[in-house]
Amino acid sequence: MRKVISIAIVLAMLLSICTFAAAGAADIKTWNFDTDKEGWTPQKGSLSVAGGIMTHTVAAGQNNAFLQSPDNLGIDGSVYKYVKVRLKNENVASNAIVVSFTTTSDTTFDTSYSTGTKTVITGGVSGNDSSFTEYVINMSDNKNWNNGTIKRMRILLFLNSTSIPAGSMHIDYIKVSDTLIERGQKSFYVSSSAKTNGDGSESSPWNTLDSVESAIADRTILPGDTVLLKCGDVFEENFVPTASADSESFITITSYGSGKKPVISPGLDAESPYAVLLDNVAGYRFIGLEICNARAGIRMKSTEDTGSVMNGLWIEDCYIHDIKNIVSPSSKDELQSDEYTAALEDEELYMSYAISTYKRLNAGLGYMENITVKNCVIDETDAPLTISWAKNVAVEDCRFTNSYKQGVLFSNINSAVTGNSYMKNCDVYNMGYTVGMYWGVAGVQFNTCKGFVMDGCTVGYTKNGGDKPDGVAVDFEGSNDTVTVQNCNFIGNNASGILIYENPKWGSCNYNISIKDSVFENNGLKTEAEGCAGMLRLKYNTDATGSITGNTVVLRNGQSLSEVDGVLTNDITNLRSFSVTGNTVTESQSAQTVSVSAPAEITAEEPFEFTLTAEEALSAEKTELYVDGAVIVSSEGFDQSITAVTSYAGKFSVMAKITLTDGSIIYSAPVTLTAAKNSGREKFAKEWIFDSDVQGWQSNKGAKTGSKLLYIEDGHMVYYLSDNTTASAHTNNFLLSPNNLGIYGAAYKYVKIKVKNTTNLAGNFSVSFTTEELTGFPSSWGDTVQTKAAVGLISANAPDYTEYVLDMSDVPAWTSSTITRMRIQANPYTITAGNAGDVFIEYIKVSNKLETDVSEQPEGPAAEQYAQRWSFAGESLGWASNKGAKAGSKPLYIDNGTMEYYLSDDSSEGANNNNFLLSPGGLAIDGSVYKYVKIKLMSDLPSEGDIGVQFTTAENTAFPATWTDTSQTVLMAGAMEVNNSQFREYIVDMSSLEAWTGGTVTRLRIRTNPGTISQGCSGIVHIASIAVSNMNTPSVQTAGIKYDWDFNIKGSVDSWQMSETKGVLSQESGKLKADITGSQAVMLSPQNLYFSGSEYPYIHIIADNTAADITRHKIWWTTEENASFGSDRLVDKTWNDPEGYVHYIYDMNEAEGWCGNNITRLQLTPASDLTSGTVYIERILISGDPKLMYEDNTLVFSQNTQTSVSCTAVIRDENDGSAVGVVALYDENGALIAAKSQDIVYEQNIQSLNNIELNIPGGAAVKYAKAFLWNSMQGIRPMAVSVRKNITEESLEAYAHPFWESELMVNESVTMIKGEDSLPAQAPLMYAPTEIISVRNSALDTEYLQGVDYVIEGNIIKLTENSRIKSYEYEDIYPSSYTNAGSLRKRVSGGYIYCPEGLFFHNGQLAVTYKHEADATFVGAEYQGDKLASLNSKLAKGEDVNVLLYGDSISVGANVSGKTGGAPWLPIYGKYFSTLLSEKTGSKVNFINQSKSGQTSVWGAENASAKISGQNPDLLIIAFGMNDGSFGVSLEDFEASVRSIISTAESLYPECDIVLISTTLPNEEVYQSDGKTLFMGTHREQPAVLSRIAQDTGAAFVNVTAIHEKLLENKRFVDMTGNNTNHPNDFLARMYVQALMKTVTE
Repeated sequence: MRKVISIAIVLAMLLSICTFAAAGAADIKTWNFDTDKEGWTPQKGSLSVAGGIMTHTVAAGQNNAFLQSPDNLGIDGSVYKYVKVRLKNENVASNAIVVSFTTTSDTTFDTSYSTGTKTVITGGVSGNDSSFTEYVINMSDNKNWNNGTIKRMRILLFLNSTSIPAGSMHIDYIKVSDTLIERGQKSFYVSSSAKTNGDGSESSPWNTLDSVESAIADRTILPGDTVLLKCGDVFEENFVPTASADSESFITITSYGSGKKPVISPGLDAESPYAVLLDNVAGYRFIGLEICNARAGIRMKSTEDTGSVMNGLWIEDCYIHDIKNIVSPSSKDELQSDEYTAALEDEELYMSYAISTYKRLNAGLGYMENITVKNCVIDETDAPLTISWAKNVAVEDCRFTNSYKQGVLFSNINSAVTGNSYMKNCDVYNMGYTVGMYWGVAGVQFNTCKGFVMDGCTVGYTKNGGDKPDGVAVDFEGSNDTVTVQNCNFIGNNASGILIYENPKWGSCNYNISIKDSVFENNGLKTEAEGCAGMLRLKYNTDATGSITGNTVVLRNGQSLSEVDGVLTNDITNLRSFSVTGNTVTESQSAQTVSVSAPAEITAEEPFEFTLTAEEALSAEKTELYVDGAVIVSSEGFDQSITAVTSYAGKFSVMAKITLTDGSIIYSAPVTLTAAKNSGREKFAKEWIFDSDVQGWQSNKGAKTGSKLLYIEDGHMVYYLSDNTTASAHTNNFLLSPNNLGIYGAAYKYVKIKVKNTTNLAGNFSVSFTTEELTGFPSSWGDTVQTKAAVGLISANAPDYTEYVLDMSDVPAWTSSTITRMRIQANPYTITAGNAGDVFIEYIKVSNKLETDVSEQPEGPAAEQYAQRWSFAGESLGWASNKGAKAGSKPLYIDNGTMEYYLSDDSSEGANNNNFLLSPGGLAIDGSVYKYVKIKLMSDLPSEGDIGVQFTTAENTAFPATWTDTSQTVLMAGAMEVNNSQFREYIVDMSSLEAWTGGTVTRLRIRTNPGTISQGCSGIVHIASIAVSNMNTPSVQTAGIKYDWDFNIKGSVDSWQMSETKGVLSQESGKLKADITGSQAVMLSPQNLYFSGSEYPYIHIIADNTAADITRHKIWWTTEENASFGSDRLVDKTWNDPEGYVHYIYDMNEAEGWCGNNITRLQLTPASDLTSGTVYIERILISGDPKLMYEDNTLVFSQNTQTSVSCTAVIRDENDGSAVGVVALYDENGALIAAKSQDIVYEQNIQSLNNIELNIPGGAAVKYAKAFLWNSMQGIRPMAVSVRKNITEESLEAYAHPFWESELMVNESVTMIKGEDSLPAQAPLMYAPTEIISVRNSALDTEYLQGVDYVIEGNIIKLTENSRIKSYEYEDIYPSSYTNAGSLRKRVSGGYIYCPEGLFFHNGQLAVTYKHEADATFVGAEYQGDKLASLNSKLAKGEDVNVLLYGDSISVGANVSGKTGGAPWLPIYGKYFSTLLSEKTGSKVNFINQSKSGQTSVWGAENASAKISGQNPDLLIIAFGMNDGSFGVSLEDFEASVRSIISTAESLYPECDIVLISTTLPNEEVYQSDGKTLFMGTHREQPAVLSRIAQDTGAAFVNVTAIHEKLLENKRFVDMTGNNTNHPNDFLARMYVQALMKTVTE
């Protein structure tokens, strides 16, 4: 066997060598002149060799200076017909090349070159040539050469004249060859990202296309060779090769590597208009490239006689787009004007052609040949395809979309009707959709074409803007012969489907035109123009001939079929000399209308939803939706909501067709939509990763004899295959997915399974499925409608896991439906005896990509880039002030790292008026990319100023005369803040100005001041930086905050938008004002936010709903994977609002579709239920923190009076550069009262601001304080916020001290409710106070007076008659009737009980601090350090520890103020405990929360491995129970689940200590939503279970249930609740902290 293999290898090597030799040119004689003249002699002049070049030098007047070869060459002229000379002519004279020869039968040379029989003369050597060129002399037409054996040659290269000047000819080689063009089979590599220009090998690639051009020119690259551009690279240059190949041996330009197509993008402002120019060369094949951002794409032009046919252009699998900016003529007069001719960038380059061929007329040039364009997408161009003067043209499987000016054009194709040219299976949509040419627009146009077939194409939505002519799908413009259009679809075009025309300027009649077997629907839409007939327009062409057969035409109501010489008619039976047979014409009789709408944002290849709206109820037979010209959805009846997908990015058209039960048809008007480019990353409709759960999958033989149920083992699903024949357990095994999958098959076509088959038998990979229409599985795996099978695909006895992919794209029932369920067979159909075993499955996925995306992290957004950026650290960098030399003014100067811009109030010489800054010139900013001017400044001016930008471009070279100009000016009047003490970045959005986005910006003027500086108002504007950016987001992000919209810039709404007709957004007094005028008014954030939902899971909205006491917010979001808003990504929450501004906090950690995704845009309702009214929004933030501050940082008041405060801030931060700390005081409206700065004190990453004293002016009411850091690199960053209160802060430790060990009760909560008999509102305290310390509201910012607001009677606090304290009527909390749907639950004692989420109860509760008599009857918790030895050992050593909390919504923090969004921002108990533990021990304590709302211990056990693995906990707190007790989990299952969690944790982390914590109690008065089941269940029995587990396992146990029961002895449930059902408020949540601290620490 080894010998056979060796022989095979040798044979393969020999074959490859032979093949290579056959492909190359065979040169019978080659002289390379490497070291000597190799026998060549000069007739005149001198001959020398140096560096591999032979140089022939002649003196002036030396005519007939030929070179003579060695003798006795022995060349067979019948085989070797081409003499090739590669040379560089340094003589000023151009000349012909003369080859004279002798043969063995005729040994004398011709005496005259012009008349001789053994001489060939060819033209072409240029004078003063700077580079080497190969010249080929074709000897095949000389019969003496062809019939002889060549003995000797003479080659004359110089001008044969006595007037020849002196000069030299440098010769690289002389060859005699058997082929005109040398062939190669080599590959060359190019990577623009390579740092150095290599040798063209894969390991050392070239890094420019210029290197490729040079290699082609010097014949390093030959026809047949391949040039490979690296995938993902961008070549910002054009490609202009100078040597030809041909269609038999192309030079191929393609790609290597993986990733995106390589891009050729020279730039719209490049010197040359072309991306690729084949200038009198041919034989190039371009495969798998992206070509864009050029004024012309690929152009092959024939303007000179090269002596050979222009043969071969092949373009395949290319994406060509954004080819634009050639100036087109707007009229015939302009086209013919000298000015326009002079402005043309190249011959007849009248617009930006994506692909074009061009031949200079009247130059004796022939047709170009063999042009192929296939599988290409061409989008956003002036003209997608223009092929002229060519034979053998093939265009197939292409998509041409969104042309600005012209459609696909074929002109002068084939010289005879027998030509073989065609266009088939192509889509042509939206031609001329923006501008259109003055001579008209057609989707496809034929001029002077012969023998051409257009087959299987769709042409739709052709436009002809304004009063421009045409707008037809297909235009026979004149002089066409034997052109056939067949099997095509024409839909939604502005004018008729077909125009047959005889252009009176150049055309003649069209003959033998065939239109057959095609469909015409809804054409002639632009009814006010000529050509509005539904099928055909015929003009002139009196002798036209052809046939119109077998077509189907659907007309709108009252529309004519054709227009003949301006006359509309439905009779085409006598149409010139056409044969008209077998056509079907129907008319839509319905006068009803249907409109179609779609989401504002759509992403290619991803499902989105259309909405169809009819004016009245429809009795419909079916609904069809056309995306571009193809029916992508067809459903029975009138389907008002249709899911669809578009395969392509960019603009596309949508039209609905409704067929009514009476047979009539309704068409909607076409709607043009835009789909964003798909990121190309893999996405999954469904993804089951079997790490901890079978996730609803079943085995169909799980109950059969000898079989087993599916189970999870080591993170894989195990599927046992039995060989037991009883009950057929051994045959037809398969897996059954969960039901109601909702997989949109058109977008998700690939089923993937990663599997290890340990049986001895190869397995099938088969998928059978049901859909919304096909609800039953097929009866056998041999079915071909709902099944696809790959028999024997899965390997037997597999040592490892392998991914197998089943491509469902060729299963119509899959791609046209929504998949509801799957059966998967990943095993042999029959398990024969002795072959039982397991199949291990790692995952099952339904994907949008055939290839699996192996990248670990999604690609991030493009980084911010600057066209220009000036940071004025040491100089003004060319900027100038226009008033720098005026009286009273000063030049710009640099001080302390900023550019100081002095603004004078001196009116002399106008120094106080129209001040602006002037940038350096020659900026060359691409305004289409860099649209945002950013100015970071701080103003000392006492009056507000304007922020404005003016500019010049390459086209508009002068600045506008005034700042009121709107074409080259953006002015934000009054936007610059008054006398501010902080640097602020102002962003000026230039994207609305066409002069900016469509031009190259060359210079800027910037205004940062009022138009006039009033007397006494002079000052300095300090400018830190100016930048021109591609992003409109702030350059410096606040630490911990991704986006912060504070709406402080006057007149700016920070790029937010309000839905049309629903309301108006404006900026007013530092707030965003939303004036709502319609229901469901929504606001849209700026686009392209792109942030990690996992990193930033909190949305903060600070707003005042002035129109209602209840605010309902809906928040939708889009992601990188889902670019449209949908109900699957929605948070809907209702709040009961107090008056004034409310801080709403949305915790998105548990919102489906937020975490784990990159969020790209938000949509929210300022108040969902309002139809009119005003909402003021102070701030919207996207944050990583629920409190807008770092919880590890602190800001406390060490002194606090009515006139002054002293603050100390401690900030944990990695910054170690020079920075300044600032503390600022604010009032209740967020207005700044006072601020003071201080140098930061550094010590081991702890930064302190110590005892900053601030005076409070005028006794202003301080609501809260903030601490900031500022440095020039990072800007200003909020680092800490004080609790919003006006009195001394109690420490966290005092809050956490166990109440049962103290005679001080701190901030005990009570809810003030009036009695049923209307007695004054009152509430019980836990103990009878001996001394009241304070009574405050729950936010701790308002203190009430004893005897004025309340009185104390025993342990009862009662309100006085005129109390300021908030209270509730009894009916507010315990209504007797059902009046508030959604927040009421049935009450055990009758009536209802109010159970709202949010801050309702928190905002209505008091915090009472008082002293009382000691209580020795109760011990809530005791130290259990003996059970926490590992943890305490690490804490004692000061080591870092990890605390992991694993529980339900109480552990998530539901209804505590810090989680729900209210002062005093109490942290969730796990975080609170971890912070205290860190402060007490000095160790760093990392808190990890893996809890999830709504879950029981059963869920906890099932997910324990996934939730705990990788977290490395030193302490695990297990805190389930609330939902177990309420939702029917038995005590036995509860115990088993908790034990399972412990077992999982111990197996993963044996050294981890564990605390079990029992739950607080639910409200025993409350029924669940069914009105029958109590929330109170087994809760009181759970502590005994947990205690038993703790004893068995050595875990610590904390009985919070007992603490709650103790409190309930004297207090009511309503006094300690956050939702009156099952969530604790701040006070009760602190009991968890108190008990944990007592248990863990001494």
